[in-house]
Amino acid sequence: MESASYTKIAFLGLILAIASSCKVYNPQLAPIPLLSGRNELQIEGGISAPAGCHVSIAYSPLTKIGIQAFGSLSAESGHHYQGAIGYYWNNRSSLKYEIYSGIATGNGTAFMTRKPGSLKGDYSTYFLQMNLGQEAQWQKQIEYGIGLKVGLFDADITDNGFYESDGLDPVVYTHSYFLIEPMAFVRFGKKKLRVGLQMNGVSLINARQKQRQIPYNTIALGINLNYRLKAREK
Repeated sequence: MESASYTKIAFLGLILAIASSCKVYNPQLAPIPLLSGRNELQIEGGISAPAGCHVSIAYSPLTKIGIQAFGSLSAESGHHYQGAIGYYWNNRSSLKYEIYSGIATGNGTAFMTRKPGSLKGDYSTYFLQMNLGQEAQWQKQIEYGIGLKVGLFDADITDNGFYESDGLDPVVYTHSYFLIEPMAFVRFGKKKLRVGLQMNGVSLINARQKQRQIPYNTIALGINLNYRLKAREK
């Protein structure tokens, strides 16, 4: 039964990867770490659809303080790197809360399907992310949670006949958007090593009038392997 479920998940990821088209930006599958104590370290890697791979490191150097670094490479959207620092805490009902502030940078390229032309973008993001999750009360080997990232997304666009096709030279312009990126995950396995499934969505809302929308994928799905080292309890 479990094997059949994993097969369905992998098949769904493959379909999404095949069906997707080249875009400037993909939702970024940075994991929700749900740190729980000082000196805890999490290392996570995975593959995603649209086609790509990613790796993340999260660490708690001080009690209730967490830092996270994340990077991804995509066959469609180039690279993406981000770093964040935040605060986490628990409540009596075993819920874990996190809030992070961070910056990100990356690039991507969109292509026309019916005629020559491309749209290349180098972007930066300044964001705030809020996470919530817990281990299942009925089964400690299951962990799940949700998150929401909001921020400002600035992109320097080079248009090589994608929208602007009157001249021979590329057209360069800068656009700004409000980014809203919800996410949800579930992880299964033992305390140290867990397999996870994460889904992110994204919406880029124009922050300025009379600017075109850049092409982006609205949904991304990832399959991850998470390794966790917790500090020894005294």
